[in-house]
Amino acid sequence: MDAELAVALEDVGFEYGRGLDAVVDRATFDVRYGVATCLYGPSGSGKSTLLALIGRLVQPTRGRVGWHPRHAGESAPRFAWVTQAANLVPSLTVVENVALGPLARSGSVAGSYARAESAIAAVGLLGLERRPVTAVSGGQMQRVAIARALASDADVLLADEPTANLDASAAAVVLEAIGLAVEAGAAVVVASHDAAVLELASSRIEVRGGSCRVVG
Repeated sequence: MDAELAVALEDVGFEYGRGLDAVVDRATFDVRYGVATCLYGPSGSGKSTLLALIGRLVQPTRGRVGWHPRHAGESAPRFAWVTQAANLVPSLTVVENVALGPLARSGSVAGSYARAESAIAAVGLLGLERRPVTAVSGGQMQRVAIARALASDADVLLADEPTANLDASAAAVVLEAIGLAVEAGAAVVVASHDAAVLELASSRIEVRGGSCRVVG
């Protein structure tokens, strides 16, 4: 049985201005719940723009993006983002940053901190919860951002080069954490040229010059 549909792109194109070359050209593929999808290809090929289209940050200039929420009464899935820049709040501790994800959704402080602690453990940062986020390394900051996304219990997790600035051991922890999101039923889309990410994904989309090819 096929996994439940989360997002469907149908003949999608995107350009930043009239007459400019298409950044994304005729993209057609599905994103499904409980499945990790990897968008892979060289820098500048359109991977990040595809993430923005999937995550409703920009609208296509042609074609259609259809969103299929998991919960009744919602117009679209709930998204969480992990970008190359961790985008953390410098005045907060590690656990406070992670708790922002679930707190924005539930409003429950106790529940949000419980989810934050669990996510921090999943990314291998136990013992750093009370540390100011400015006092951890760049690689650890990226793992804090991953933990925040995991704790938010989003329907769709979008990650742009999440292992780009990590050493091999830290990258392995992040990939394991992303795998946990998939096991929990989230649709995960990762833009990356990391072979380890490609191996994790069960759905692979090759992106070159804005064109997409489903390869598995």
